[in-house]
Amino acid sequence: MFLLCRVRPVGSGGDTDSLDLDRMKQEILEEVFRELHKVKDEIIDGMFDFFLKH
Repeated sequence: MFLLCRVRPVGSGGDTDSLDLDRMKQEILEEVFRELHKVKDEIIDGMFDFFLKH
């Protein structure tokens, strides 16, 4: 997971900064959910493999 930050001069557009922060938070949450979904799928696949072999 890679995060890119944009640096702005101090005092530039408070409302815009808030919107950018909310957008960045949303992107991070979406990435976390995607990664958790991958982990869940790997765990389920591993359990199926384990039970099929035993």
